[in-house]
Amino acid sequence: MSRKTITTTELIAEITRFRKQQQSLLLATCSEQGHPLSSYAPFIETETGDFCLLLSDMAEHSQNLHYHQQTQIPCSIMLIEDEVNCRNLFARKRVTYQCQVQVSNREQPQWTPAIEKLQQKLGKTIELLSTLADFKLYFLTPQSGNYVRGFGQAYPLDSGCL
Repeated sequence: MSRKTITTTELIAEITRFRKQQQSLLLATCSEQGHPLSSYAPFIETETGDFCLLLSDMAEHSQNLHYHQQTQIPCSIMLIEDEVNCRNLFARKRVTYQCQVQVSNREQPQWTPAIEKLQQKLGKTIELLSTLADFKLYFLTPQSGNYVRGFGQAYPLDSGCL
């Protein structure tokens, strides 16, 4: 059985559709001592393709992002197909990105539009969380990545496909 070749345009469209179906992402960070941490967070996507998260300073992943935000690649994220919807657990559709991080607080101009978009997508909980002093916005900018469509269908992602 031969597999159809996918063009870059088709690949970008497929990744875009997949990203729009997701409401949360898996987040991989590292502590100041070098200990890895897996976590997750709900997100929105900005017009520029960044992932925007509203996180508490008390959360361990926030502390890790703060500590490493000036490094080349402070975190990795993954969006993955739901187990219930996949045909084979070994070949779940997924996209991973290595990201740079920018932290924003309520005094910065991007705060209000991002909070409004988060509330639109994720509901009233954002209204409450955004009023709490320990919550900040984190903008994760993909630098490189990898998209897996299934068995034998992995595609490295560079600046043209992020």
